[in-house]
Order: sequence, then C-alpha cells, then structure tokens
Amino acid sequence: NNHFLLMDYRQTLIQKYLTLFFSLMALFLVGRVYFFIDFMPRNFWEKTTWHEVLHVFFSALRYDLSISSAFIFFPVLGTIFLIPFPKKIIETWGSVCFWCIQICLYFSSILILVSHYFFYYYSDHFNIFFWEFWENWENSKLVFWSFFYELPLVNLCLSVLGFLVLINILPRILFPLTISISDIFSKKISLILIPILLLLGVRGTF
Repeated sequence: NNHFLLMDYRQTLIQKYLTLFFSLMALFLVGRVYFFIDFMPRNFWEKTTWHEVLHVFFSALRYDLSISSAFIFFPVLGTIFLIPFPKKIIETWGSVCFWCIQICLYFSSILILVSHYFFYYYSDHFNIFFWEFWENWENSKLVFWSFFYELPLVNLCLSVLGFLVLINILPRILFPLTISISDIFSKKISLILIPILLLLGVRGTF
C-alpha cells in the first residue's frame, strides 16, 4: 500500500510539473500574440497571408517548447530517480523544484514585458543612449529618464497585472487537463514516456 501511495504522490508531483510546463508555454504564446498585435503595421494583411503568420508562430513554438521542456525535464527526471528514496526526500525535492519553476514563470513574464517595452521605446532610442553614454553622460541621462515620460505607464501596469493574473490562473485551469491527459496512460508507462517526450521537446524535433 505504501508503495502505491508513493507512486500516486510522484505521479501527482509530475502532473504539477507538466501543468507548469503548459503554463510556461501559454505565457510565451500570450507574450508573442501581444507583441504581434501591438506592433502589427496597419497594412500588414495587405502584404502577409494567414499561412505565413501561422508558419512563423509554429516555428516560434519550437523554441518555446525547447525552453519549457528544458526547465521541466530535470525536475521530472529527478523525481523518477528518487523513487527508491523515502517520501520525505521526494517532498523536499518537489518543493524546491516547484518554487524554482514558479520563479521561472515570474522571470519569464518579466522578460516578455521587458522585451516588449524595450522594443516599444528603446528600438528608436537605444542607439542614442549607447553612444551618448560614451560621449556625453548628461545627454545619456536625459534619454534614460525620458523613459518615464514617453512610455505608456498605464499600459505597462495593465500588462504587469495581466501577466500576474495569468501566472496564478493558468495552473488552476490546466491542472485538470493535465490529469485527464496523464490518465490515458498507466502510471509506469507515463513515468517512462514523459521524460522521453520532454527530451524530444528540448531538441524541438517536430
């Protein structure tokens, strides 16, 4: 009985990892769609087809899959290798991995927003800032502090709030879906299949 309880606990732990994996993939997708809509030229659809857009998004999905799989692969692999060890050790390992992945979700959201608003503002101003940094520090400071006047701070605050909501809501929405998917396979098969699929995901081979 204890053995089956430990197997159930490990499977639940891996399901939580996979939920965070899907959450990370969803964050990347939301960030890319947000970037696409915000910076799409007015005459974009006159020169571009849906097929080309979908092709670009599909190509970007491979990079998202590779990064997300790499983050989740080692926690899953560690959980499987720790099967012979006591539950206390696995609980400690699970807690450490869970918080590391949570930090990864927040850090990824920050990178998405930074890259978004860097492109919004510093795509036009960064060269000025860079050269003025070496030639005239006072002018460089003016460029830097103009960030707070020219950047849409309301949109920025709403974006931050939106991503915070997503980070907290996505795992709750995706966890039941992850359970239903993992229940398709037996516990032993899923413990073998999931690391293999993640390893393929790290390579982005599809």
